[in-house]
Amino acid sequence: MNIFYDNLINLHELHLEFDRLEIPFPHRRELIDLADSAVHHEVFDLIMIELPEEHHTYFLETFAADPSNVEILGWLRGRIPDVEDKIRSRGEEVKEDFKQKIRSAG
Repeated sequence: MNIFYDNLINLHELHLEFDRLEIPFPHRRELIDLADSAVHHEVFDLIMIELPEEHHTYFLETFAADPSNVEILGWLRGRIPDVEDKIRSRGEEVKEDFKQKIRSAG
């Protein structure tokens, strides 16, 4: 599924890390899905903390209607200072955490 912030967080490199694990594909796919979900939850956590409460309903309804709508990011820019940098940073933190865990397991 495409998400409005996909251009800010490159998960491909993390997927490559999972591909290096010598485990069956279905299990790797589960790990990739778990990592994608973790990134998504962290980004949403960031947005819901940073976004003024009076905008939560609009954001959630707009996202639910079309998660890939890149105009959501433009709308967030007007309500959360440096939102793109914050999303990138949070995504990198989650990716690095997963990479460290993968490397320690391999």
